[in-house]
Amino acid sequence: MKKQVMITPVGLALSALLSVSSIGWAASSSKISKADIEAEATTAVPTIQADVLTPSVLQEINSLNQAAPLPKVKERVAQNKTWRSERESASHPMADKILGNTLSQTLKSIVAAHPNQYANLVIIGEGATVLGSTYLTTDYYYGNKSSWRSVKRNEKPYISGDHIDHENKKHWALVDVPVMQNGKLAGMAEVSLFVTPKASA
Repeated sequence: MKKQVMITPVGLALSALLSVSSIGWAASSSKISKADIEAEATTAVPTIQADVLTPSVLQEINSLNQAAPLPKVKERVAQNKTWRSERESASHPMADKILGNTLSQTLKSIVAAHPNQYANLVIIGEGATVLGSTYLTTDYYYGNKSSWRSVKRNEKPYISGDHIDHENKKHWALVDVPVMQNGKLAGMAEVSLFVTPKASA
């Protein structure tokens, strides 16, 4: 009989608990400031938790985390090389398996239901590997990324940067939100959150 585990998003005191990266910012060349991005992302964290970390998503994270023994770090690094190699080819069976799983389909439905809120969603498991995603990510293993290291160390949301889509005139911030399980880190939701430039005074 599988052990029943309660999963809850981390509690927040918002701005007091938000980490911000000093790299990866595109805001300096746009009409939205870094401060505006931080403020909007901070305010959006409870909404992200409600929209993305739903009971079904949390249960799926739990199931996937428990599905198999966690590979050693060197094995996950090797898997990441395979993932990146497949990205450059027409066939990527490793990614297809994850992008087609139940969690990924749920994440895609969340994005479809909130088209003006989220560009993409990725769920990283306790082993710092992708459990589900709405798109083909650059990496499978996040253990070396500053976002994962910050969330793992501080167990609080982290803004890792922002991106400007000039063609579609869209601007989003990358917000990483921890998922806690029985007081321990069970994973991380990486959210591409649309942000809106403030009108000039």
